[in-house]
Amino acid sequence: MQDQYLLLKGYAGLGNRIAALVTAILYAKLSKRTLVVDWRDDFYSSDGRNVFDALFQTQSIPIDTALEILDQAAISIAPDAW
Repeated sequence: MQDQYLLLKGYAGLGNRIAALVTAILYAKLSKRTLVVDWRDDFYSSDGRNVFDALFQTQSIPIDTALEILDQAAISIAPDAW
């Protein structure tokens, strides 16, 4: 069976992102997926870096911030705009 991922994109303010993150952590655990957080949007990141890494230490939660996983995997991401 191929690895499955849940991609969480950033949108709006920090409160919205935290609420979405908590929900995504739970959903990823229940569905046995690896959560990948992508906060490279220009709302918080002016240089295209993933600011999630700068704000949180993820060693204790099942989150992968290595977005290269998505670039290397033969996966589909929906919607196409992402």
